[in-house]
Amino acid sequence: MKSPKEILQERFSNEHEKYYRVELFNREGFLRKKCPNCGKHFWTLKPERKVCDDSTCSPYAFIGDPPTKKRLDYISSWRTVEKFFVKNGHTSVPRYPVVSRWRPDLFFTVASIVDFQRIEAGKVVFFPDIYADYNDPQLGVRAFRVLLALGYRVEVPQMRWSGMPYISYGDIGKATAVAKKNLDALEPYLDQGYSVVSTEPTAVYMFREVYPTLAPGRLAEKARELSFPFFGFIQDGLRTLALKPAYPTGEAIGFHIPCHERSVSGGRPAVEFLKAAGYDVQVVENGTCCGMAGTFGMKRGDLGYNLSMEVGDHLFRLFRESGRKLVATESSVCSMQISDGVGVKVVHPLRAVEEVSSSPPS
Repeated sequence: MKSPKEILQERFSNEHEKYYRVELFNREGFLRKKCPNCGKHFWTLKPERKVCDDSTCSPYAFIGDPPTKKRLDYISSWRTVEKFFVKNGHTSVPRYPVVSRWRPDLFFTVASIVDFQRIEAGKVVFFPDIYADYNDPQLGVRAFRVLLALGYRVEVPQMRWSGMPYISYGDIGKATAVAKKNLDALEPYLDQGYSVVSTEPTAVYMFREVYPTLAPGRLAEKARELSFPFFGFIQDGLRTLALKPAYPTGEAIGFHIPCHERSVSGGRPAVEFLKAAGYDVQVVENGTCCGMAGTFGMKRGDLGYNLSMEVGDHLFRLFRESGRKLVATESSVCSMQISDGVGVKVVHPLRAVEEVSSSPPS
């Protein structure tokens, strides 16, 4: 299976006139050629050139034939470059360690920028599920940026939605097909130790509890072991995030625990996330469902919307009595139900904070 990066590289290569040719190439007369050794394309000013300049295809031409009039060894070359930059207003900083002790994937520093990079925290597949994929893509972008800010390598492979509606309506065959397709898409990542993280509690519940039943085997067990709710996954890194509230913090924000999150973490990591952003959080709880039950509450009539509102009525009354004007919950469908039943603004906890920069702290 091709990674998103490989897919983009292939597209850009096929449409190189659109993505790669810049004004400079036109002005100077650069030509695009394909190296017969490595098969990669390259740009050159020399019509007679056959192979690319990668060291595996062409030996270093400057060895024994330097471009400078004065012969310089390694140290004198370094000193000459340093002298040039200092003369032109730059500052020479003390040398940094050569051995890269803080990067497990490197033995030695390959460039000075490595000295300012943090250790990669881990590898993550972000699973947006249908809501963050289609209804609120910006929610997925926010989650992606938080993971990047914490130092994770993040991949978003092409997958189906989790398949919970099929379970809700008893179509086990279709739910099983979705489970198998998603597990197949995850296989190369699970085998490399990637964690699977989602902002949708139902998706994590499916990976942990349902997929092992629908498609038992090695992949389902790995998915169960490596799947995590978003806020539970990032909890240890909260102190490194500069979280700022997106709404006034003068009064407490209400919080609802979705059913599927109740079985995983009880909503505690999301509450801690909101507190870290400066909110006083009031969990409004009666231990039962808000009534939406997936997409059940979207159906017309008594065996649908009307019944779902009856089920949620007690919870709605508790929220009204709390006086909370702003409510947060991790579940997309619970958010719709509570907003409809209580008449207050309901947001995902990630939308209760200002967008986090994706640059990891040094």
